[in-house]
Amino acid sequence: MTRTEDFWDRHLGDLVNDALGLGLARADGLEPFGKLLGKAFGTTRYLSAGYVQLAGHVNNMALGPWMPESSRTSPKVQALAQLHARSLILIEEIFTLSLMGYPSGAASLARTLHEVRVVAAFLHRFEARLSERYLASHIVDLWKTRADFAPVGSAKRSKRWLATEREMEDRYQAVIRRHGESMAIENGWALPRFIKRGEPGRPLPKRVPFARLEQEVRKPFDRVIYRQGSQHIHASHLGGIKTLRSGVGNEVLLGPRPFDLDRAALNAMWDVQDITNSLLRSCGHFTGKTEIYYWLEALDQLSFVVRGSMSDGQDMLDEFWAGRKASRPPGLHTGHETQTPRSSVRTRNSPE
Repeated sequence: MTRTEDFWDRHLGDLVNDALGLGLARADGLEPFGKLLGKAFGTTRYLSAGYVQLAGHVNNMALGPWMPESSRTSPKVQALAQLHARSLILIEEIFTLSLMGYPSGAASLARTLHEVRVVAAFLHRFEARLSERYLASHIVDLWKTRADFAPVGSAKRSKRWLATEREMEDRYQAVIRRHGESMAIENGWALPRFIKRGEPGRPLPKRVPFARLEQEVRKPFDRVIYRQGSQHIHASHLGGIKTLRSGVGNEVLLGPRPFDLDRAALNAMWDVQDITNSLLRSCGHFTGKTEIYYWLEALDQLSFVVRGSMSDGQDMLDEFWAGRKASRPPGLHTGHETQTPRSSVRTRNSPE
């Protein structure tokens, strides 16, 4: 037995016990803050869950009785229904993180939700064949990354893997035959929108930038939110400062915090409702069923109530912490003092 193995053999049990003790002490220390969050966002928690349930019912209707009968137009609703379902999963995750006191994680997910919103608006606005191309794009993406999940050694020559490779190649070639070589570039499914008539033979670009999709759906205001969300994802120094900014001195503040919990959630609610708008208006356009628009209005009004509840909860936290700060003697710090203006949160009068 080496000296290292002997050390861990004698001390690992103590280390585990110490870690459990510290973890229990931390949980006890955070319990009052958890109760404060529960008081501030108790109503919001149930309202947001109810919104997701109703929006999920609408998604099921879009995939059922509201689905266009025409095989030419149905790909648009199918693609939008998938994007809408993904947005509901993201909004639940964003609200979960926000209501538990983790705004940085919520902001990271909100960036993804913004991308979903842009793609949904793009597919809703333009011809259905782009949606058909979008629905086939995952085959191209899997084909491009086939080496990432290939087995190693002798397993790479197994009948099972060789059959999987052949299947991926066959499906990829079928997509290229149907939709053209443009599917092979990044965001190539959207390229027909950017090629002028009479220029089918022009060289293919290396990619279709996501910013081009944003420009086509005219959502420049959201670019600021997108950049701010990106700062929480990338390993930039600015991202680190924004994540750790509630710390004091050289100490790192771990765990939940009370500030800016509403920012990502409020913007995310706007995004989800915009995706819902894209889905239901496409359903209504293709089927002519007026009941669809009643559901759209109902979800819009409910989303407004959810946003108001979230804002009220944050106001309560802000007032509570302002009172705590005012009552502390000079020089006493807890690590939760620093706040930033609640900017970049959309309101009903914000550009859409």
